Amino acid sequence: MGANEDEYTWTTAPVHRATLDDLGELKEDEQGFEPNKADDPFSGEMNEIKRHVAGLNAMIDASIVWVEYSGATPVVAQVKTMRMDEAPNSFTIAPDGTGVVKVSWTAGFLPAQQAAPISTLNEGPGMIYAEIDPLNANGVIVKTHNAAGSPANLKFNVAIR
Repeated sequence: MGANEDEYTWTTAPVHRATLDDLGELKEDEQGFEPNKADDPFSGEMNEIKRHVAGLNAMIDASIVWVEYSGATPVVAQVKTMRMDEAPNSFTIAPDGTGVVKVSWTAGFLPAQQAAPISTLNEGPGMIYAEIDPLNANGVIVKTHNAAGSPANLKFNVAIR
């Protein structure tokens, strides 16, 4: 795989974050004369773009999932992901007791998680905690508590990294 193959690494098996290997090797100016850097593309400019894209891919969230409740049932309210082609159907939300929700996704939909997820509450005072599901590499567990510290079903979002 490489830059000349015109492949989006978020949709090409195996799904992964683009690195410099995917973006193509760094280039040197080869035309035999110094380019006019104000007007012409040149290797340093292209190399800088490739480094920034690879660096951003290492930092960005793969997906952010917003969860709300329909009665006592958690549901996906919104999804933002690098894979918008299949996003709505690729996430499963499962309650695991009051204030505990498991968010999982289809195997191969996202690259391997790089770090713990980041979660925030979307309502009222309370507390939230998210972790990679130790029993499912394609999932996270989110726990929400009200201001008194008791488990509670609260709206949240979780950024999968």
